[in-house]
Amino acid sequence: VGIYRVAVQGADLVALGIVAANTVSMPYMSKFANSNDINGLERIAQKSAQLSFFIASIVTFVFFIIGENLIVWVFGDDYIQSHLPLLLLALGQMVHAGLGPGGTVLNMCGHEKGTLITLILSAFINIVLNFVFIPLWGIGGAATATFISIIFRKIVIWMMVYLIYGIDSSALGFTFKRKNTIQRTIVND
Repeated sequence: VGIYRVAVQGADLVALGIVAANTVSMPYMSKFANSNDINGLERIAQKSAQLSFFIASIVTFVFFIIGENLIVWVFGDDYIQSHLPLLLLALGQMVHAGLGPGGTVLNMCGHEKGTLITLILSAFINIVLNFVFIPLWGIGGAATATFISIIFRKIVIWMMVYLIYGIDSSALGFTFKRKNTIQRTIVND
């Protein structure tokens, strides 16, 4: 548990960019949602995703290159086994950052139920996968289960934002506008 905790703490550093970008962008998302400015909402979501993905990529790259040395320096030789789980969790957070603040967009636009359902579903998936993967791969299995559940949740939320509003909230910012097939207005439930 202690070894896995080191990996989780490292992955939390990767997620700092997500927290920072969301904190800055939430008031703007709320403003754009209230004024029914879908294009503004899309722009701020993409900028937030780009910032958080940039930060997450840098931290993940550092963990990939010198992560083992950092772990030994900060925690000691006994925790070197946390490097592989750290990389898996960091990659999960990097994908989380790259797919953008879809959950924040949904919450700011009145779709909190959708984000709650995806959270519950991904937690359930994580628990089931932990039962399967931990006996097979130990802490690597726990990290793999968490990685898969993070990716699942972020893809579902990204798709929800796209299907509901027709915007791409990811760092890549592809804007696949579908003419006359979706309503590009914000509807509060």
